[in-house]
Amino acid sequence: MTASALMRCEVKMDVAEHAENVAIRSEPPASSEALLGSSMGQFELLEVEREEVLATVFSARHVTLGRGVTLKVLRAELAASPEAAARFFAEARVTSRIANAHVPAVLDIGDAGARPYYVTERVAGRSLEELLRTSVRVPLERALHIARGIGEALAAAHDVGIIHRDVRPSHVALVSRHADPDHVKLLGFGQPPPDADEVAYLSPEQCCSADVCVDARADQYALGAVLYHMLAGRPPLPSASRGETLLAHLTQKVPSLRQHAPDVSRAIEDVVERALRADPAARFGSIGELLDALAAAALPVSTDDFVDELEPRSSPRGARHTTALAIGTALAISILGVALVWSRAHREVPPVRISTTRAVDPAPGATPSLVAPITPLTKGSERTMNPPKPPTKPATPRVSKNASMRPATGRSTPKHASIPLLGYPE
Repeated sequence: MTASALMRCEVKMDVAEHAENVAIRSEPPASSEALLGSSMGQFELLEVEREEVLATVFSARHVTLGRGVTLKVLRAELAASPEAAARFFAEARVTSRIANAHVPAVLDIGDAGARPYYVTERVAGRSLEELLRTSVRVPLERALHIARGIGEALAAAHDVGIIHRDVRPSHVALVSRHADPDHVKLLGFGQPPPDADEVAYLSPEQCCSADVCVDARADQYALGAVLYHMLAGRPPLPSASRGETLLAHLTQKVPSLRQHAPDVSRAIEDVVERALRADPAARFGSIGELLDALAAAALPVSTDDFVDELEPRSSPRGARHTTALAIGTALAISILGVALVWSRAHREVPPVRISTTRAVDPAPGATPSLVAPITPLTKGSERTMNPPKPPTKPATPRVSKNASMRPATGRSTPKHASIPLLGYPE
């Protein structure tokens, strides 16, 4: 049995249990205004804050401690109904099981005469519904912050097997806490299915039948619808009547978010679109996955998103990749051409050789040149830059005195002949 089925069975048991214990009162209960200034248990009722499906919500304070609290009292017209009273107590029990900073903590529960009540921590602030009445669209950063608070409350509820089933702006309280002016408190746990005027945020599976057993993916759809409303300034599928809204949820696809909020990134639009898919199996696996996807989508825009912005939404993804590839190829060719031109301009000039050969005497009447001829060095002709020493006349060999007195042999001595120990006497 699924967690949602267990939840429904538990609520039915609570209704049956309390229906036996709640007696039908013979005298009509006092109206909500008549209760102002009176006390219920140890709590004094100060003012009416709002009306809910089952209860009237008062701001109150503990008589002894002076601590401000929120007190819910079963509505006067429902006080005579054992089933309504049982559902009211079931709401208190369900809420008390969720330990999360975005869910009001239940402090007390009781029955003051003809009016059952329960007390929670103080929830002082306006609802998201009031904010949407005064703001056409909620800024992106603020909307994502509120959506995260709602999602964390739903995730904590799902962890203990509780499905909200009725997430809507009127059930989202925005209170000031520390430095956060939009701290979320999610209300309405354990309440009956929404009435005819509150179907704009229902999942398609809930629209089929009020008694259908839904799971956590129905809350995921509702969270996506609330976020869509904050960003687009309107519900996903607004219609004039309840019947038209229900039919639209079953037969129509949710319009593109960027159609009404063009400044929203495509990544965030994709996350919202997946949460609002008609098939529950096509949504995220859990609220946690949805919140992680939203956090990733809120990061700075990537290069792919930039390319997407340059092309229409209807263009195929393959065409977008082809365009990006063509741009990259052209850029690479341009860089290669610039590098080639630069390399040619900075090519190493071959060294030159300065000839140290004595210039030929000019012809008679010609003007002598003062510039030595410059010739480029060629392979194998490199020389040092130091000029060679001028050639010297070969030394005249010294001949001893006795050599001149030798008889002639009739043969001349070669000029290149050398005498041992040249220059020294024999």
